[in-house]
Amino acid sequence: MDLTDEQWLLIAPLLPPPSPARRGRPTLDTRRILNGIFWKLATHSPWYDMPPHYPSHQSCYRFYHQWRSSGLFKKILVSFYWIFVNVVVWIYPVFSAAVLLLWIIAR
Repeated sequence: MDLTDEQWLLIAPLLPPPSPARRGRPTLDTRRILNGIFWKLATHSPWYDMPPHYPSHQSCYRFYHQWRSSGLFKKILVSFYWIFVNVVVWIYPVFSAAVLLLWIIAR
């Protein structure tokens, strides 16, 4: 369920840069945070059931809430949508024609 390297390369420019070095806690890896958020959304599990290889559920929830409030999470989801559309439309034209036909019929 984790992001592939190709997906991360497309998403990373959308994310804010890590804060400069400062005192206190070290900065968290945004890729691991995003993987944790996607795990939670895919499994519909409570935040506190997050597996230990992701950051804490409090951190993932905090970033999810900040990104959702600022509209950043919507941009991430839209970029994934366009990746999917481009793959379906340009690489699988027969499949995309069938999907388009079903969509037209369903309307």
